Amino acid sequence: MSLCDYICLGVDTCFIAVAYSLYRYNRRNLEAVKNAPVFEIGQALKSELGEKATNCVPYAVVRGYVKALNVPITSKNVPHLTGVIHETILREHQMRWSWAARWWTDVTKDVARSTDSVPFALMEPYGVVGVRVVDPLQASGLKLQTIHDVFKPNATSAWEALTGFFLGERSKGFQEIERMLPEGTFLTGVGALILGADRQLQLKPPKDSGITYFVSQMSEEAITKHLEKDTRFFKVLTLILGALGCVIVAKILFGYYRRYKQSLETREELGRLRDVQLERLRSRRSVGDSEWPNVDGETAQLQPCVVCYTNPREVVILECGHICCCVDCSLALNSNSRACPVCRSPIVRLVPAYMS
Repeated sequence: MSLCDYICLGVDTCFIAVAYSLYRYNRRNLEAVKNAPVFEIGQALKSELGEKATNCVPYAVVRGYVKALNVPITSKNVPHLTGVIHETILREHQMRWSWAARWWTDVTKDVARSTDSVPFALMEPYGVVGVRVVDPLQASGLKLQTIHDVFKPNATSAWEALTGFFLGERSKGFQEIERMLPEGTFLTGVGALILGADRQLQLKPPKDSGITYFVSQMSEEAITKHLEKDTRFFKVLTLILGALGCVIVAKILFGYYRRYKQSLETREELGRLRDVQLERLRSRRSVGDSEWPNVDGETAQLQPCVVCYTNPREVVILECGHICCCVDCSLALNSNSRACPVCRSPIVRLVPAYMS
């Protein structure tokens, strides 16, 4: 039992809390998606929402084709390609010297990144009725299609290469990436379905912050399987971390039990030491203080204590094993310096020595 055990227990508890919260979050999303009603976009959907008192379904699934409500965004690199969300990235590729690995490593850094979007809706196949998607960039699962990806290497001179070698950083070139959500992409939206005052259908993030807002190219079944996979992973992770925490707690409790057992043994040993001390006092009273120790008697064979030079040696000091002290001095050493007076080793136990 040490400070390291408590630190490990604290860290494990934090990881358990994080894993369990992620498990609860994914499980709640899974149940919400499974229980969410699926609506087909059309006039019937408007009529159904209009009959509801709140003109709203808190969490529903709709599917449709992407269509811009205003002027769509035109690609800069692909002619005649239009979309509703556009992202451009300028990424620099460098070679840097790693002092830890003692080697040149490839490093990328985004120099510039911009994202543009226009309002869009999920339309029915015939493009008459649509559901406007609100705040699509806040949704989970939306992946933009890469329509342009070109790397342009730098023309490095000998002087620039030499300078970069000594500075530990050399630019290899720039990568231009263009991503877009094109019109006509089939998407699945899961969120709050609302019929506005203008009789327009809208898909918004749900009011319940514990439920995820999805706008994805995946189908409803694929989203469900993905959530099931994440839920199962965090459940297993929580159980593993919990078992590890139980092992750490068991180790700490075993340490307390061992200390308690050692304390009981120490009390018994101290009791035996006091019995030896009382026996010596009785012997001293029976022969008289003037005749103790009697060099002509049997006590002459007992070596005196190295501390007081008065009483005989009566105690074995462990772990070093020296028999050098009487009971009085050994108890004093055990409560003060806790070190053997001969070798200065720490005193672990005191055991009576029965000299014959």
